[in-house]
Amino acid sequence: MGQPEPATYWTRCLFDGDNVLSAGQNNQHLDSETVFLLYRVMTLIWILFGLGYLMMIFGFITAFLRSKKVARIERKLANNIKLTQSKLWSSLTRDVNYLRRILNEMYVMAIKVNFILIITS
Repeated sequence: MGQPEPATYWTRCLFDGDNVLSAGQNNQHLDSETVFLLYRVMTLIWILFGLGYLMMIFGFITAFLRSKKVARIERKLANNIKLTQSKLWSSLTRDVNYLRRILNEMYVMAIKVNFILIITS
């Protein structure tokens, strides 16, 4: 196989704990406790910056949602939903009344047919 990708190599070196940075410095090795402490400090700084970045993003989202423009759009949307609901409800009640009249007429016709059959027999 060929040479590994540089990102893969450095990631492996990081997770394996290889002391690559001091390898070319005439055998001047840092002790593993110092390297581990440096690793932990850098990891903590990385996590804190990541959390700070997330908090910044959440702050932007919160400010956006509190803006007057978004509140105005939200009110318009709520009013449109209420208007649509009332239109649908009135249409539905009208259709239910029409269906009820049709069923009543069918019931009356069935009674008339039964009544006519009873009289003729």
